Amino acid sequence: MSEAELHQIRMRLHQGERQKAARGELRVPLPAGLAYDRAGAIILNPDEEVQARLQLVFAKFKELQSARGVMRFLRASGLPLPVRPVFGPSPHEVVWRDADSARVRHILQNPDLFEDDGPPIVVPSDQKQGVVRLIRTMLMEITITTSASTAKREGGDDEDLA
Repeated sequence: MSEAELHQIRMRLHQGERQKAARGELRVPLPAGLAYDRAGAIILNPDEEVQARLQLVFAKFKELQSARGVMRFLRASGLPLPVRPVFGPSPHEVVWRDADSARVRHILQNPDLFEDDGPPIVVPSDQKQGVVRLIRTMLMEITITTSASTAKREGGDDEDLA
């Protein structure tokens, strides 16, 4: 095959992917914290162990204020992280791997693992200090939102009783 033919085939494949995405039918590999349900919608992973480990990562990040500190804690405790490899003998199934800084940062930077339904957050990969500040800001916003909704519910219950 000539280079021109290969280029044409590649362009047709990419065009097909774009058309599927426009129709909402494109399925891409998801991170370990997310899964597809039977209808094809993206949901949090139903595996309780995966959810618990991801919640531990966020809780430890709030406590330690450092992705590297979280990685050290996980390694010292012997706690692996859930990973969804794209290639290998069982692609797209969750496997457990030793924690490293890149995996911890990937979890902390993934806006889909947050439950705030906000817009996707673009994290610049070349600004490490900016990434840490952005993650801290996001965690603070989640804490403030959760506290405000809890206070609103508690206040609403008092009004119903009166």
